[in-house]
Formats: sequence, C-alpha cells, structure tokens
Amino acid sequence: MDFLFRHWQSIPDGIREKVIAGLIVLVLGGILKIFWKRIVSLWNRLFPPPAVFPPTPPLVVNVNIPQLVPPAAPQKEALPPSSHPAPGAILPRPPAVGFVARKDRGQRDLVAVLKGELDPSKRALVVLSGSGGKGKTALAGEVARQLESAYFRRVIWSSADGSSDYSLSMLLDEITSALGDSDARKLALEPKKQRAVELLAAAPCLLVLDNFETVAPAEQLLCSCWLDKGAPCSVLVTSRENLSCAHNISLDAMLPDEAREYLYRLIAQTANPKAFEGADHGKIIETAEANPLLIEWIVGQIDLAQDPQQVIVDLKKGKGTAAERIFDRSFNLPQVGEDGRTVLLALSLFSPSASREALAEVAGFATDVNRVNEAVKHLAALRLVASTAGGSRLLVEGLTRQLASNKLAASKLSNDEHLQAQRRHAAYYLAILSAAGNRYRKGGDAILEGLRLFDAEWGNIRAGQAWAAARAAQDDAAARLASSYPDAGAYCLSLRQHPRERILWREAALAAARRLKDRAAEGAHLGNLGLAYAALGETRRAIEFYEQRLVIA
Repeated sequence: MDFLFRHWQSIPDGIREKVIAGLIVLVLGGILKIFWKRIVSLWNRLFPPPAVFPPTPPLVVNVNIPQLVPPAAPQKEALPPSSHPAPGAILPRPPAVGFVARKDRGQRDLVAVLKGELDPSKRALVVLSGSGGKGKTALAGEVARQLESAYFRRVIWSSADGSSDYSLSMLLDEITSALGDSDARKLALEPKKQRAVELLAAAPCLLVLDNFETVAPAEQLLCSCWLDKGAPCSVLVTSRENLSCAHNISLDAMLPDEAREYLYRLIAQTANPKAFEGADHGKIIETAEANPLLIEWIVGQIDLAQDPQQVIVDLKKGKGTAAERIFDRSFNLPQVGEDGRTVLLALSLFSPSASREALAEVAGFATDVNRVNEAVKHLAALRLVASTAGGSRLLVEGLTRQLASNKLAASKLSNDEHLQAQRRHAAYYLAILSAAGNRYRKGGDAILEGLRLFDAEWGNIRAGQAWAAARAAQDDAAARLASSYPDAGAYCLSLRQHPRERILWREAALAAARRLKDRAAEGAHLGNLGLAYAALGETRRAIEFYEQRLVIA
C-alpha cells in the first residue's frame, strides 16, 4: 500500500486530476446502468414528455383538424371478417317470379350457351350485352348459380351498379378479399394485380362483373385489358355495350312465348289478378317492347289503377323511349304523391342501398321513418323500389336508378333543394363514420361493432366522401365535410386496409382546407399524407409533404 501511495504522490497534479475524473465517470456510469430504468420511470412521471401529434377524437362536420398519429391496429384475430362475403355467398337472388328461360334468335337456350362458354376447362371472357331492363343480371345470376358446383363455389360476383368510382383497384380488392386475402388492399396496383393472379390461378374460378356500362371510360379500359390479358379465370361481364376483346352474346327482347309466361307469372302475384281479365296481354307486351322490366312497370300501374285499357292509352301518348314513357307515368301518378317522388329521387343517391332511417334523413323527413314507409308502399307496388333480404334496406337498380337519377337532375326541385339532399347524404355518412371510429376508441367489443357498422355502410360512406370532394371547390359546406372525412375514417380505413382511400381522402381534404384557408387543418393533412406515403414506401413523396408541413408548423 505504501508503494502505491508513494507512486500516486509522484504523479503530476494534472494527470492525477484526469485519473480521478475518469474514475468518477466510471462509478457514475455504473450507478446509472444499474438504476437507469428506475430513473427514467421517475423522470417520466414527474415530467411527462409532450406528444408531437396528440390524438384527438373523430371530428364532427364543422371541425377540420384531423388526427396525425395512425391508430395502432389490434391483433388480427380480434377483427371480424370484412364485409366481402366468402365465394358463393354473394350471388343475386333469383327473380321474385322465378327465372324464365331465355333463348336467342336461333332458339338456343342462353343459359346452356353461357355455361358452355364458361366451362371451367376454358379461360373465356364473355360479355352478355343488351339495353337496360332486358334481364342481363337475372340471366347472369342463373348461370352463376348453376355453375357454382362446377367451380367448387369459387364464384365471385362484383357489381358496379350505384358505385360512382368503381375501378380496377376496387375489382382487385373484391377478388382478393373473396379469396381470403383482404390484406392485399394495402398493395399498390401492380403488386395487387400479381396477388389477384396468384389467388385466381390456385383453382378454377368464375368472375362475374355486373353493370359494366356504369364504370368510367378510363377505368373500363383498365378493367377490360386486365380481364382479357391478366386474369387467369373465366369472366362473365354484363353491359349495355359490347367489348371488342371479348366474345359478345346479345340478349334481345323476350320472345313471344317468354314474354307471355313472364306476364302470367307477374299477374299471378298482383294484389288483384282479376283486374287483368279484360286486358289485352299482347298490347301490354307490345307497349313494353317485350322488355321484362317494362312489363313489370306496366303490370304495377294496372294493378294500382285497376284499368288496363286506360293505362295502355296513356302510355301511347307519352314522349321519349318506351322506358321513359312508362317510368314517367309511374313517377307522376297521384298515388305516388310528393313524398313518394322525394323518396325515389333521394334513393338514387345511395350506393347501393339505404336503411329506412338514413333514407328518412336524406329525404328531409328527419327521423320520421313511418313517413318513408308510407311513401314506399306505392313505389313498391309499381315495382320501382326493391328491398334487400328481410326488407331492412331499400334500393333502386339498373335502369330504374338511371331514370331516377336523370329525373333528379331535371326535377322541379330547385338546385338548392337538390344540393341539400346530397349534403344531407354526405353529412349523414360522415356521422356514421365518426360513430364507427368512436366505437374503436372505446376498445373491446365496441371495436367489432364499429367495424361492422363501417362494413355495412362502406358504399354510402365512399359515395358521400366522393360527392363532398367533387363539390368542395365551390361549396364551403361541402369543403368542411371533405376536410373531416379522413379523420373520422382514420381507424376503420387503417384496419380494413384501404390505402387508396386514405390517400385520396387526405388529398381532397388538403384541397378543402386550403379553400377554407384553415392553416391548422392544412398542416395536419400534410403530415398525414406524409405518413401515408411513407407507409407505402414512397419516401420522396413523403418528404415533400413533411417539408410543407414543417413550413406551416
């Protein structure tokens, strides 16, 4: 010890101080290492760190500041399946009067013809074409049902009816979800195509795409190219127009025997079949141009008026096509009333169907569901309105939707009243979206309830946001709606893997916030766009939005 002490004393003072300092640092470092977790925990309790992007509740219509922090998804096993049913479970119901066999002009049974073209051993792209109301959906549905067993229930039905923004990406989403991979929605378009090809190629599959004529031309081209060149499955498309890349089969008006059988079945289901005893069945079919939907409308008018001769006389006097004349007479009947006309026009805004409560709100009846029910009675008798299984939801389909939409655009409603109905629709489904998000925030079983609510109304939610985004440039109320949609849907869009909508909604919200000159909302939307693009691996785009966000901050 004496030797060490003497050696220590011989060390120059400057070096001795450095050694002491070094020893102190080592001792303190050891203490910190031992007690580091306790020190950090105590410090966080005394001085909690501020959140960079604090979470906020989902926004109401008039609030514009969205949430920046993406929600942490719960474990996958806790989530209910998406609203996309399993293959074989989404085919349309058979017609109420049963399916009437249809033949082409060569007397060939069209169901047999289509089944032969769509045999699982082939890979065919077939288009069933014909004008509105001819029965394309009913025929395609019958073919799909008869082919289910041959395809081992790998039959996928996708309809563009009532969808304002149907796209190839949406079609791929439906395919991958139906075949068990809903996570593929988060992929970019090209990887999503590849994933769909992998799933379709695993076993024979039949894809039915209904109401293709309602798809925007640019997306029609993308869809038809992929169906022709990329999809490894049999495809049946229904459309009012032919496709040059497909084998086209035309569905014409009903043959005389088919039309008579269809008419007899309809009459048997009317409230008073005796009203048709003196009717000229040939005149009814001729007036309807042997179009099954128009025959339905005329039968509904006769059943309501109990005077077949007067109905035919009135229809002969009308202007426009047969469909326009017959629809206009139904629309203007005194029995329909103003409430019935308002309900029918409002119903054309829904995608694809409406609950009675939602329809009452959008039609301007507030919470008066009984008023909706009364208005629907005559519309249903005239076969202008259909209902889903159980009658819980109402909808208009195909040609009825088109004519109702045309009537809405040219109706006696002032532009302001028309806009109010559309605004009510967008605001109603923003509230539904917020309610689904609020359930998520509660946790537990409420998460599942929120997702079920979101799934049930996804088509209408998307339609409401699309209208608000399109209208935002000239309407402050629509701009406020557009700015609020992405925040209200942040949780559900994330959990249901809708990256396309997350980005499109945020971009629309950003434009709306700039129109409203709301700098706080603009900055929040920029930050969220940065997060969204970073999650997709598009770093350059993410950096652009982050830099703009920092300028505002």
